Amino acid sequence: MEKKDIEGKLIKIAYILEVIVVIFITIAVLAGLINMVKYLPEIFSHGGRAGFEVFTDFLSYAMLLVVGVELIFIIFTHSVTHTLHLVLFSVSRKLLIYTHSALDLLLGALAITIIFVAIKYLTPIEEKDNV
Repeated sequence: MEKKDIEGKLIKIAYILEVIVVIFITIAVLAGLINMVKYLPEIFSHGGRAGFEVFTDFLSYAMLLVVGVELIFIIFTHSVTHTLHLVLFSVSRKLLIYTHSALDLLLGALAITIIFVAIKYLTPIEEKDNV
């Protein structure tokens, strides 16, 4: 068996494994969307600090689902732009949910700025058109 034949078979196997992973991630995101509905009555029924905590949990859950969707895009496209979007959503989620000090806020805002600059100036033009 030649080296090219082995490489071709390994690429096919890797693609099939990627598809299987994407199917599982898609099922998990869909289940998460259904499960996310449970937060809506809780948001409306709680007030004050308890309502804030429920809403924070809701945002955390929603951003986690968005990260899952962006991960699907990355697996299929192998795109630098989608990878930067995933990092952007991950930093945004951390900034919205887990920021406890002004330094956290400053570093998160700086990270988001750097990601936006990278998307604007460092991603290939053809990727920008496809996103």
